[in-house]
Amino acid sequence: MTVMPFLLIFQMIFSGSFFELNGPAEKLKVITISHWGMDSMCAVGRYNECSNVTLWNTLFKFRNVEFMGEKPLLELMREVERKNAVGDFISWSGTYNRVEDYASTYANVTQCWIWLLALMAFFALVAVIALEFVDRDKR
Repeated sequence: MTVMPFLLIFQMIFSGSFFELNGPAEKLKVITISHWGMDSMCAVGRYNECSNVTLWNTLFKFRNVEFMGEKPLLELMREVERKNAVGDFISWSGTYNRVEDYASTYANVTQCWIWLLALMAFFALVAVIALEFVDRDKR
């Protein structure tokens, strides 16, 4: 049976990209290529500087929900639109979506790439050793 699907699942789960890891699991994310790759992509792509339309879209979906006989979200959204502040609202909501690991700094990107290169070298070495054992198998 092949090991690759299990390694890929391990990479996805312990990268810390899908959900926050705590305790011993948080220490495992350091050895996953996917963690450092995601951090590097987000840092280079300036993820922390992007606006976030998710909050606005969620409010839009719930705008007609009544609470105590009123539609407070509809009133809020109309006020924001009346002031032509939708762009400002979306930019403001993006500030609450920042991740420290995605900082667009030279030091952060360099650290990510050093970890990526070190892990690639390590896993290449492990692969070469494993293939040597496969070549010696006389079954």
